[in-house]
Amino acid sequence: YLAYFYASNGINLREAKSLVEKALKMVPGNPAFLDTLGWILFKMGKYKEACKYLKKALSKMKGDPVISEHYGECLYKVEKFKEASKYLKESLEGIKRNPSILEDEKGLDKRAREILKKMGESYE
Repeated sequence: YLAYFYASNGINLREAKSLVEKALKMVPGNPAFLDTLGWILFKMGKYKEACKYLKKALSKMKGDPVISEHYGECLYKVEKFKEASKYLKESLEGIKRNPSILEDEKGLDKRAREILKKMGESYE
């Protein structure tokens, strides 16, 4: 969780990456760890590599609102706008079904809406 905390706050990213890589060696393929690694790489500006891990995480936890938002945000950065829109909207749908997600992931919905707005889209 420390690695994800660092990633979410954009701090100690090298240490965060090292921590989550160790965790993935112990539990290969863990979707939470894959998401964390992807999000760290995203925060480091390594968008293509980040998308690879986020996609893999999402394949193991289909429809997860947090991973869907992370993946959508990453796709936006690599200019895959149609796909980004799909996953950002999927995230917002998941948040609508379970608003308690925002207790731990403050601003997740706002980020998704802001990116959709930048692409000339909206979500109601």
